[in-house]
Amino acid sequence: MLNIGNHVTVKIHDITSEGDGVGRIVDEGDSRDTIVFVPYTIPREICRVEITRIKKGHLNGKIVEILEKHPARIDPPCPYFGKCPGCSLQFIDYADQLAVKVNRIKRIFEHGIGADIDSFPSMQSPEPYGYRTHMTIGVDLTGSKPAIGFTDPETMRIVDIPKCMLMPEWSHADYSRLRSTIAQHRKSLPGKFSLRIFFDHQNKTTFVVNPRGSLSREHKVPKGIQPILSEFPKPETIIRTISGVKVGLHPSSFVQANEFLMETLYTEAAKKIDRDYGGNTLELYAGNGFFSLYLAKQGRDAVAIESDRLACDNIAKTARTMISNMKSGRSKKEPTVSVIQGKAEKQARGVLDLFKPCVVVANPPRSGINKEIIEAINPCDSVKQVVMISCDAATCVRDCKGLSEAGFKAGTPTIVDMYPQTAHAEIVVELKRE
Repeated sequence: MLNIGNHVTVKIHDITSEGDGVGRIVDEGDSRDTIVFVPYTIPREICRVEITRIKKGHLNGKIVEILEKHPARIDPPCPYFGKCPGCSLQFIDYADQLAVKVNRIKRIFEHGIGADIDSFPSMQSPEPYGYRTHMTIGVDLTGSKPAIGFTDPETMRIVDIPKCMLMPEWSHADYSRLRSTIAQHRKSLPGKFSLRIFFDHQNKTTFVVNPRGSLSREHKVPKGIQPILSEFPKPETIIRTISGVKVGLHPSSFVQANEFLMETLYTEAAKKIDRDYGGNTLELYAGNGFFSLYLAKQGRDAVAIESDRLACDNIAKTARTMISNMKSGRSKKEPTVSVIQGKAEKQARGVLDLFKPCVVVANPPRSGINKEIIEAINPCDSVKQVVMISCDAATCVRDCKGLSEAGFKAGTPTIVDMYPQTAHAEIVVELKRE
């Protein structure tokens, strides 16, 4: 029987969604094949591991010695790696990071929906560091020393991080200034709060706003942190051109995390939309409304559902401008883009019944497409195709299985590595009704 503190030999064969190695005990008698989660390990490595926690069905451990090292193992370049909860794969050469993630996603699809796919198309980030478009920073001023950085998901404590390599290099001075300003106003600030930092890469401008969520509107920002926000430019909508479509991005609203792959992600998803389905399009969890605008530019009517008021305003404004320009260009068909503010699960059924879309595009949060939406799409005969952008393989497979009940079959997923140095990636998959 194994106890905490025992040493065992473990061979790693996969990683978890958070980047910990998943292995099995070898050569330990009755404990052989027991699953062990070991941080900072790479598939195919064999390690001597100390057991730190015993759970039903698995163990947790930490490396004592690497007996067989993977050739992709490198020294993490960030001095805060291991302490900071933001990155989990910095110890793996970047090219091999993506291979590890692709293998994990492939196994989840094969196991979950019986997909027999030889290879998943995948795309690296042009820049493995400095790619972030936004970050949420936690602040804890209740201790003797301020902690400004990222929240540890296990302890929920803020880990103080003076510098982050995922931020664009030009923004490091702004982040340092933010930390100094918080320290300067410490006595008048709440004990704990969060801030969202938005990086406008094109104009090299840093915006600091209240985080998205229940307090995401400027007029609801607690008065205590207003002096911090006033040290930075007032948030304003930025117009970006993505694949020929102008979209409005507000620092308080949703935006894809990787500056250098944003257009690639949208383009790959747009490619999967079947041109033979020339009817209406419904975009769920619309964000900046790229797909509604992209398809409207081709003369197709679209409805975008999004819960964020600022994002909805921007979709409506950019749509009006685009359609006005199409009129002046004497387009054969004047499309419509309707914008509905609200939760997708509350609005989808009514829109599906009235609008009768041929194509549904969904970019859900990590929790996946709400079950109510799946149940609304399945009986809607007009829907011939669903294109999904998912940041979690497990919920993506779950949603594919839910749609398969109505005859939808998933095609080959494309993996876009929007989150280098972490275990996460975006998955683009199309499903067609058979």
